[in-house]
Amino acid sequence: MSISLVTRQKIEFIDKVIIHSHDQNLYLLSVILDGVEYFVIDQKRALIESFNKLELQAQLAGLKVGKTVFRQQTPYDEMIGLSEGKSDNTLEVTLGG
Repeated sequence: MSISLVTRQKIEFIDKVIIHSHDQNLYLLSVILDGVEYFVIDQKRALIESFNKLELQAQLAGLKVGKTVFRQQTPYDEMIGLSEGKSDNTLEVTLGG
């Protein structure tokens, strides 16, 4: 599911902002509203992405955010031959205060 930049700016409070480490220093932005995660898209319906985490955080300036995190998911178990789906290699780190 996705949410546009314009819609996001009209929301009074964002429960959680997630900066996803996607591939080779490419970062994507998603938000959680009422327990549902939405990837943030621009006016052209393309995912908001950047090679700079601070640039993504700047997109949230002036918004009330409960928590901002950095999330990285790796296919490590699959890469070393372990069966898929047995473990979750998600690392989530809180950013800011």
